[in-house]
Amino acid sequence: MLFVSVQSAYVVLLITLAAGLIKARIHTVKPDFLTQCQLTDPELNDCFGRNFQALFSEWNDDDTGLYSVGALDPLFIKDLNIDHDLSPPVSIHANLHNLEVRGLGDIHVDHFSFDINKLIATSTLVVPKLNINSDYSIKGRILSLALNGNGKAFIRADHLEIKLVMGFKLRDEDGFTFADIEELYVDIKEVGGFGIRLDNLFHGHEVLEESANAVFNDNWHEFYEILRPAIKVAIETIMTDRLSKLFSYIPATYFIEDIPTAANYNGWE
Repeated sequence: MLFVSVQSAYVVLLITLAAGLIKARIHTVKPDFLTQCQLTDPELNDCFGRNFQALFSEWNDDDTGLYSVGALDPLFIKDLNIDHDLSPPVSIHANLHNLEVRGLGDIHVDHFSFDINKLIATSTLVVPKLNINSDYSIKGRILSLALNGNGKAFIRADHLEIKLVMGFKLRDEDGFTFADIEELYVDIKEVGGFGIRLDNLFHGHEVLEESANAVFNDNWHEFYEILRPAIKVAIETIMTDRLSKLFSYIPATYFIEDIPTAANYNGWE
């Protein structure tokens, strides 16, 4: 289980991710879905991008032995706590728990580039449709509405375009070289649509509930922008947890065959 707390002037976010046990420390056999790219290949970025895509679409814990990553689609998150306080007009204290997130398995890597000199990879990911079902509780004020309720939440995002930047550090271990993720940054560049429904928002007052949900969805741009910092941190946390485990488990040479060892790269040899 992973606990992550992020705080800024705008949002405090606590995420609890479900996690399993690590079966193995090193993946000693290259998965069939990975192609060993070459640094000298002019198509390196496309090749590495296809490998990166495969981490989302092809990864199977049962076949590869890294049980701590868990399934990507659906992805289960135990808790997501949001404290978003800008004083009037927005103040939200919310908890989403038992989240089921669907759609991440359909992530498409639209662009990928890798700089061997800086050990930085930059990619653009597109999620066609993201659906989240969860239990929720909320208190606060948003879009001139006083909120106080608990029940079932249904959240939908369409065409989510994400810029993802990863900074790596090479590591040698037991004859293998790994590209460990040192930094990971997410920026949500575009969202094509956003919808939300909160059942039992006013403890059974259906007229107020329907009115509030209509306001949320009629003003989805404004509602999304209010939640955007929390959504960004949630995606960043999930990506950091998942990708850090994968890159620390799968040797870098399975992605790029002629990547230098850490010793060679740092001039130790």
